[in-house]
Amino acid sequence: MSISIHIIDKERRKYSAHFMMWLNSYPKRTTKTITYHLSEQELKLYEAVTQYVKEHFNRAINRGNNSTAFAMMLLQRRLSSSIEAIHLSLERRYHRLMNLLEEAKQKQMIPSEEVLFDEYEEATLEEQEIFEMKSETCVDAIDLAELELEIEELKKLIAYSGYLREHGVERKWMELEKTLFGVEGLLQKGEKILIFTESTDTLYYLEKKLRSHGVEVAKIIGKFSMEERRKQVERFKHECPIMLATDAGGESINLQFCNQMINYDIPWNPNKLEQRMGRIHRIGQRNEVFVFNLVAGNTREGDVLLTLMTKMEQMRKDLGHDLVYDFIGDRLEDKVADLPTLMQQAILQRERLEDIKKSIDEVLAEEYAELLKIAKEERLAVETIDLPGMKREQYDLAVQKIPARAYAQFAINTLSRHRVKVYSSQNNHVFRIDRMPKFIREFARKHHISLKGKEESYRFTDIAKYANEEVALMKNDHPLFAVSLQLMKEEIEGLVLPFFEAKIPIREALMVEAYEIGLTDGTGRELFRDIVYFARRKNGEIIEIDSYWLYGYSLELVSLHPIEQNESTLLAHALNKVMQKREELVLSNEAQLKALHHKLYLIIEDRCA
Repeated sequence: MSISIHIIDKERRKYSAHFMMWLNSYPKRTTKTITYHLSEQELKLYEAVTQYVKEHFNRAINRGNNSTAFAMMLLQRRLSSSIEAIHLSLERRYHRLMNLLEEAKQKQMIPSEEVLFDEYEEATLEEQEIFEMKSETCVDAIDLAELELEIEELKKLIAYSGYLREHGVERKWMELEKTLFGVEGLLQKGEKILIFTESTDTLYYLEKKLRSHGVEVAKIIGKFSMEERRKQVERFKHECPIMLATDAGGESINLQFCNQMINYDIPWNPNKLEQRMGRIHRIGQRNEVFVFNLVAGNTREGDVLLTLMTKMEQMRKDLGHDLVYDFIGDRLEDKVADLPTLMQQAILQRERLEDIKKSIDEVLAEEYAELLKIAKEERLAVETIDLPGMKREQYDLAVQKIPARAYAQFAINTLSRHRVKVYSSQNNHVFRIDRMPKFIREFARKHHISLKGKEESYRFTDIAKYANEEVALMKNDHPLFAVSLQLMKEEIEGLVLPFFEAKIPIREALMVEAYEIGLTDGTGRELFRDIVYFARRKNGEIIEIDSYWLYGYSLELVSLHPIEQNESTLLAHALNKVMQKREELVLSNEAQLKALHHKLYLIIEDRCA
């Protein structure tokens, strides 16, 4: 026999209780900020480079050369990373300018270099790393005299950074050394430690320093292939106590066997910080996770970061919500400016440093109050027992009969329509999304669907044989499927979908229509929601079918094809069902009020007596 099914709208309902339980399934995470202070010599280098950055940034902006302005801020980040990183960056810029000078002496002009970076924020971490390498040596369209002056500035900076590199003891390294090798150090406790840095130069510097202590390290950087990354993860798991990683290198790796992480430098983006933590603080982690952040307290960037991180960590503890880092990054951007812009302002306008910190504090205080309110409402929702909802969820969890390819193709088609780039391999059975657009992440947050941070990629498959630790088999509980379903729901809200014929083993042919019905009170609070099914028999009789009838059949081999049908004919029955339910609720409320009035009457009568 066959059934024709007409679905008006169907929503896979999500409950905040489930979202909270999912978060609570993660082990505890403890974050500690290790504040250190640059030495007098280091501070002298910091101020000299910062002045150079400020001067050439402002000149580039005035001339409309955004690439050079970006290169200057990149130098400032390298300065925060390590002496090694800023020294090598200055050297590369010096050599580039010397080559340009030789060319310019022949042509008597210097061509402007402009690297397009409009898509920088939407690029993958690996693409960002490549872009940074290219932009590091960008220059303005300037004359020979200006170029020679800048080269002289660079000579002085390189000479001083080289001296510190050879003869100084870097305070940040001293803090790391103490954290790792001290009496109560992590290595003394036999821990596995993941160390993140933004700079590849810093990564190689740390590798050299650690090996001088007799410690073997694994490492992952952006240019490593997936096969090389797997080998390095295995080395870390079985041979090496430490892994070094850049943000691009750490993308798409899972290190649940490690529960200690050190941020040797702090990215100017809270989302990236959360993504770093996600390498070890994820489903499958069995131990409490410890994260150490190294911050120079006597620098402008460090001052802003300490303000931000102290407040965010307090919010995380109070709210029990680890995704607060990702959330706050977006809220800062909405209310004040993104963190890179705030850091830029702190560097260029030292006199406004206190105002910048105050703005951050005000935004976080406002969001803190709002999040506490939301958290309170969610906890109340968890405490409310919803038996019909629990029954529906029980059936939702039981639905595993639809083939995985249906979930994957649905997600791919829906997301592609919303300008999400989906790449395929393995004969179109393994899929990759490198970056989720901001509007999709905001949409997911609005509907309480937890997605990865914007820097993290997704890899999934529609066939079980390709599934592994890095490639998930797409099922009905995958967050991308949940987002796709919610996107589709909003697309087809109120839309009448075509009929389909499905062959299912039943006793008679039926024409079935499905309607989602719901009732709300005057405040907008939902009182009732369900999907109801009505069927027309061959003799014209209309019957109502149990809401869970579909779950009793395997759809693995179902053949679906459209049938021409102009309009729905059972809408009146669905409306009648809504009216019946409303009457039931009215009678129920009246009975409750009557019982309450009677109880109050007895209390008053008792007190009067």
